[in-house]
Amino acid sequence: MKLTFVNHASIIFSQDDIHLITDPWIEGKVFHNGWSHISKGQFNYPDFENITHIWFSHEHPDHFFPPNITSISLEFRKNITVFYHKTKDKKVIEFCKKLEFKEVIELTPNKEFELSPNFKIINTPTGSDSWLYIKTNEHTYLNTNDCVINTKKEADEILKATGEIDVLLTQFSYASKHGNKDQPEKRKKALADKQYQIKNQIETFNPKYVVPIASFVWFSHEENFYMNDEMYTIDKVENFLIGNGVTPVILYPGDIFSSNQPHNNEDSIQKYLNDLKTIKPKNVTKTQSINIEEIKESSDIYIKRLKKEDLLAFLLISNYPIIVHLTDTNKIIKFSTLFGLQEIKIKKEKVNLLMTSEALDYCLKFNWGFATTKINGRYQSNSDKDEILFNYYSSVGGALNHKNSTFKRVLSKIIRKIKGALPTP
Repeated sequence: MKLTFVNHASIIFSQDDIHLITDPWIEGKVFHNGWSHISKGQFNYPDFENITHIWFSHEHPDHFFPPNITSISLEFRKNITVFYHKTKDKKVIEFCKKLEFKEVIELTPNKEFELSPNFKIINTPTGSDSWLYIKTNEHTYLNTNDCVINTKKEADEILKATGEIDVLLTQFSYASKHGNKDQPEKRKKALADKQYQIKNQIETFNPKYVVPIASFVWFSHEENFYMNDEMYTIDKVENFLIGNGVTPVILYPGDIFSSNQPHNNEDSIQKYLNDLKTIKPKNVTKTQSINIEEIKESSDIYIKRLKKEDLLAFLLISNYPIIVHLTDTNKIIKFSTLFGLQEIKIKKEKVNLLMTSEALDYCLKFNWGFATTKINGRYQSNSDKDEILFNYYSSVGGALNHKNSTFKRVLSKIIRKIKGALPTP
């Protein structure tokens, strides 16, 4: 099998006449202009002519990016089969069906699917992400992508479903907000956690090669540029992997790797280090302020949406208003689901959050708004308690986004507890 690195989390797995591409984020900024590729890719839309299959790991835009997907010509889409794991909301599946791909297949967790006698896959969700196992007659590959595998038990469950693993592909750096501008120690802690997760995978899966993926991004907005201060650069990742007894394979966009052939990391690493030199404050996206009346309109629609689709969440979150200092307009606003958006007078040190009007409007305008802002780091919190409050709003929006109401979640939890209490037949 031949692996061609596209960018970030995107790789083409080629075997005979099959060319499967993973998570094709080809171009553009994602997470509300918060993330950009470190390096420019070589793969572009005309190259989809040679692609036979696409696998999406999860719905985040650096993996499943609708503007890029719709830019694939219909002519090519009609020859491409899409794979995605089973979900309750079927958002990704339905989106791809409307684009008239050749076929859109929901993969059953832990069940092998055969693309050809010499190309078989297993795709299973882990949290909001999913992993992909590829098996040929010669080698096996496990792409854990963004899956958070914190314990040996979690890794053992994957190994039980897959069997032997020759090549491991995994995320290598933090991928969401960790601390405020003046809290780099929290980002250092996040890197230490990521190293622990990688080491756990290496010790359990025992691969010969490790391919670092899914972290080739930089925080590219003026509001989140601070998040780059503890970036885990690829030269340090290589040293970490060598120190843990595996062979690292560092791939730059366009690089090709075959597991039976040696790969020279030095050139790829140097290219990345050169690209990192262009990451400067002058190259960031600038804030576009939003009028307070427009934010009020977004908040009113948010409240109506929440009341209609998740009344229990509406009632629960009404007890937790959120106070925000809009740093670009120097206004302080209070938002609650009962009273909407109000401009208030209060000491700045007593607010919960600091963010721009643009970021707040985005949080309220979309179901995924708070979750996206959590990932892109375009806000600051006054305390750990305020960070928890923000996460609560994020979880409520996430439930709306996936049509998983609070009532359904509570009912499901009660049923699981009842089943757990029943004697085994």
